[in-house]
Amino acid sequence: MRVFLSSTKPGHRLADLLSSNPDSYWHTNDSLPHFFHVEFPVLTYIQKLTIDLSYDSDDSYTPEHISIFVDQKHQQSRKLFEPEGTTVFEVKKSLFTLDLVIRANHQEGRDSHVRGIKLYGQDNKVIPLEASSYEK
Repeated sequence: MRVFLSSTKPGHRLADLLSSNPDSYWHTNDSLPHFFHVEFPVLTYIQKLTIDLSYDSDDSYTPEHISIFVDQKHQQSRKLFEPEGTTVFEVKKSLFTLDLVIRANHQEGRDSHVRGIKLYGQDNKVIPLEASSYEK
């Protein structure tokens, strides 16, 4: 499995996104849209994807409009209003690639903060993602 982020700021990379520490986060460092991309070597069933957001902490860095793509095909889009905590995106598909795309932030912010992300597979079990093999 390979995981990619569209951009990062030092100290706020993939390892921070995957950390269970609520004070760590992925901080993008480029123009919108921002993306989280996963490639699986074999067809893999994904039940859902969850992201942790905190409008109270992140203000204009908080994603407002998010789209999900499965194997490069648009599956769903959602507008969020000042999200706090975990947001769930049901996927319920077998796939090779999954993309979460941040299209807009609150208050027209440019960079984004995402405090956590998890993928759930068969029987709602968390699919382990490790940053060490992706950040070199």
